[in-house]
Amino acid sequence: YRFQEVEERPVDVCSIHFSPFRPDCFLVGCMDGSIRMHTVSRERPVAEWSGSTAGEPVLSVEWAQTRPTVFCVLDAASNLQIWDLMKNEAQPVITERMSDDRLTAVSVFGDSGQQNIYSGIALAHESGKIELLYFTKGLTEPCSGEAEKLDCLINNAI
Repeated sequence: YRFQEVEERPVDVCSIHFSPFRPDCFLVGCMDGSIRMHTVSRERPVAEWSGSTAGEPVLSVEWAQTRPTVFCVLDAASNLQIWDLMKNEAQPVITERMSDDRLTAVSVFGDSGQQNIYSGIALAHESGKIELLYFTKGLTEPCSGEAEKLDCLINNAI
């Protein structure tokens, strides 16, 4: 996946999260709705996704704790996205709109040392309700070649 913009385009950053699998790699959620993948050794993103939030600001972006190519995004319209780069590099594999009781915060949980059913995402709703959603086996258990896939995404941009 290549950087989508030809020219540098600065934007306000709303969220940053480092990968638990590659300490030199981090995701950035931006005010313009874009999601960017960076490495600490480069100023420019190694990948960028700009169409998934329809321009809504990204409030939170977090890597999954059990798989190197899975991450979650919350936008300002209360859409929760789950990305799995092994299945689709261009768009989220799951998008849920939480319009009845808007989401105000999300946090991914799990143990990167143990791939088990106790990984998922905690959701904080506007009403004050906290909800725990557990990832399915497909989002929890690592795929063959997954670390290499992330390396490939990063190295192809360099």
